[in-house]
Amino acid sequence: MPLAVVEEGKTAVIIGFRGGAGAVQKLISLGFLPGTPVRVVRNQRTGPLVVEIKGTRVALGRGLAMKVEVRRT
Repeated sequence: MPLAVVEEGKTAVIIGFRGGAGAVQKLISLGFLPGTPVRVVRNQRTGPLVVEIKGTRVALGRGLAMKVEVRRT
């Protein structure tokens, strides 16, 4: 499932990406690596998604968040 549909307060594990090389490279540079847990801090279904990954909060646009494939834990 895409990261953009995970509810606030829930945790998921990154399993991969859908998207071009540029989007994938940007996500990797932000610390989004397969196997890494990510917690959704804010997801209001509009506007950016705020997640916590490796102890850091990151705001992602909804389009970029749709390219991160996760598995809920």
